[in-house]
Amino acid sequence: MPYTKTMRAITTMAVTLLTTLLLVACGGTDPENLIFQLEVKERALVNGETPIQVQQGDTVVLDVAMDEALTFHLHGYDIEVQGAPGDPALLTLVADATGSFPFTVHSSDEHDAHGGIFQSGELGRGDSFAYQVPQDMSSMPIDYHSHLHAEVQGVIMVSDDAPEGDQIDVTIEDLAVYPAMVMVRPGTMVVWTNQGIEVHILVTGEHPDATMDGSMDEMKGMDHEEKEIELGRLEVLPR
Repeated sequence: MPYTKTMRAITTMAVTLLTTLLLVACGGTDPENLIFQLEVKERALVNGETPIQVQQGDTVVLDVAMDEALTFHLHGYDIEVQGAPGDPALLTLVADATGSFPFTVHSSDEHDAHGGIFQSGELGRGDSFAYQVPQDMSSMPIDYHSHLHAEVQGVIMVSDDAPEGDQIDVTIEDLAVYPAMVMVRPGTMVVWTNQGIEVHILVTGEHPDATMDGSMDEMKGMDHEEKEIELGRLEVLPR
């Protein structure tokens, strides 16, 4: 049978239709630039839908307004950005990995990080180190430890309801501090004095080789799991 113009037209239409169906089945669209505006109040998502759905290859911007200084963390991609009132957290990524990824908030790394608030020099027997709590710091714990001895840990609880006093004295005796937890008002001076034979360097944050014991967490009224709060999820679909 001769290959007529009509058959050629039918073949062309069939190929075009098949190509269109394949493009639709595979997504077939070019990657997009997508911006999602979120708002967090009292560590809860109050504006913005979740889960956020995008396609593989999209460039995604999460613009997150906050009512306090927090770290916004997208798990899976393991991206962290800082935010504060009037200074939103802006997280940008190319969604190259598919899956469902939680995003969370937790206290700003400025206070949680190793040495983020203070670090002493070497403290031998009889040496002292002083730190004055800033006037604008309140309602937060300041963990600290000895950089040279992981088991030496303490916490300063900063609260407007703490007893009045200009100075709090803490004693270091070998592998412990007394008292291990002190409650102070903003502006209070905390003074550590080493009365033992071991040398110490006091650093804020938790020692990477140590775990805060349960009694210390109970005194602070929180545990480490409670510090990070899941707000929602980013779902990256195959294109």
